[in-house]
Amino acid sequence: MSTQEAAIDSLFERFEGLSGIVERIAEIDVLWGIGGSAALFVSGHKRFPHDVDIILTTEGHDRLDALFRIRSERVETPAEEARKSLPGADGSVSFLSDYTIKVGDRRYLYELTPEMIKRRDSRFGPVHVLRPEVVVIAKALLQRPGEHKQDLQDVLEVAKARPLDSAYVSELARRLGASDIVKKVLKLVA
Repeated sequence: MSTQEAAIDSLFERFEGLSGIVERIAEIDVLWGIGGSAALFVSGHKRFPHDVDIILTTEGHDRLDALFRIRSERVETPAEEARKSLPGADGSVSFLSDYTIKVGDRRYLYELTPEMIKRRDSRFGPVHVLRPEVVVIAKALLQRPGEHKQDLQDVLEVAKARPLDSAYVSELARRLGASDIVKKVLKLVA
C-alpha cells in the first residue's frame, strides 16, 4: 500500500461519514476532488486535517445539493468566500464551490477543472484529490491570520514532502492572475 493510499484510508477511518458521501457522489457524474488540508495530508503533509472539503463546480454543487437534499449557503471571511453545504450530520465534510480568495482589493476565483484532480485508489474505491500544487497556490495566496496562520508552513511542508510540478504551479498562478504573489511566497519557502 502506498503512502497516499494509507493517508486516504486514514481519512475514511477518521471521518466515518466520508465513505457514504463518496459512494453517493459516484452515483452521478460530477467533477469533484478532496481539497484543503485533507488533500495536503494525502500528498504527504504530516498534519492530520480537522475536516474534509470536497471541491465542486457550481453545477456539480447544484446536483449534489439536490441528491443529498441539502441547502447551500454563502460563507465569507476577510480572506475568502465560498458556497458551502454540509452533506453529513456531524459537519466534518463540506461541499465547496465558487471558492474565491481575497487579497487586498484583488479576488482570485478558483474554478475546478479536470486537470486539477488526481484519481487515487483506496480500499474504499477511487477517490479524487486535488493536486497539491492547487492547494499550495491557495495557501500561498491566503496567508490567513489566527487559527489558520499555518498557511505558509503548510506550503513549506508540502514542498518538502514531495516535489511540486513547477510548470503547473506557474500555469495555474498565471490563469488566476496571481503569478506575482505566488512567486514571492514560493521564494520565501524555498
